[in-house]
Amino acid sequence: MLFSLINFCKIVRERKIMKSAMLIYLLTEVIIMIMDFNADQIPFYDSASMVLNIAHSIFSAGICFTYLSLEPKNTSLEIAIIITEVIILSGMFGVVFGLHVYVSLFANSIAYVVFFSIMRFLLSQERIMIDCHGDRAREYKFKSSFFDE
Repeated sequence: MLFSLINFCKIVRERKIMKSAMLIYLLTEVIIMIMDFNADQIPFYDSASMVLNIAHSIFSAGICFTYLSLEPKNTSLEIAIIITEVIILSGMFGVVFGLHVYVSLFANSIAYVVFFSIMRFLLSQERIMIDCHGDRAREYKFKSSFFDE
């Protein structure tokens, strides 16, 4: 995720909301993993908590919606995001079996692998053009006296 975030910051122009959301998402994932590794030392943290698992899945799904800014109103991208959302939200069902938040983290990792694979396919088929939107157009006016005669 860190490499994808760095590449998005290099390649994709504007879209500050998406980039900020992905940075917050990445930091949240790292904090959850660190807390889970040290769960025996943190008395208030419960990685099998239903609230944590559901909140994490909904938060992750919300972050994924920011990818709509890459190509607004593109059906192929919308379908890719829907597929990703379904996989992310399916991680929430680990709560039913009393599993830890790792199920949600694992579902997210699978979802993003699928999403980025679909994105590469769509880019290779030229069904989406990522940098077409989001750029701020600049208008330049040039004055010439060449044709005034």
